[in-house]
Amino acid sequence: MCQPWYELCDNPQAIAGLYTSPPSLDSVDLIELVAHREGPRVRLVLDLARFPDLPPPRWSAQGFNAIQLTLELAVTSGLELSEWSASNRADLSVRRHESGVRVEGL
Repeated sequence: MCQPWYELCDNPQAIAGLYTSPPSLDSVDLIELVAHREGPRVRLVLDLARFPDLPPPRWSAQGFNAIQLTLELAVTSGLELSEWSASNRADLSVRRHESGVRVEGL
């Protein structure tokens, strides 16, 4: 069985603590993609499709209704981008692959 994507992160509790059943990365809105030559590493900023069902009280008090996630991919060995636009809705897959983690947009 495949590990849930958030369990492959350095801090899986950051996601697991916000949801009774953590969301998939289907239908996320990719806001930003930054490639750094040091590392090399890639940073993805995305809006999750589902708001947490266990948000911190201060989020509700301030009227928050969306959650944005930053994924930092360290020691990146390859990056392929086929298109980019003002709207970048994607189904992301994060899974263990050989000696690391593979992230793909479907």
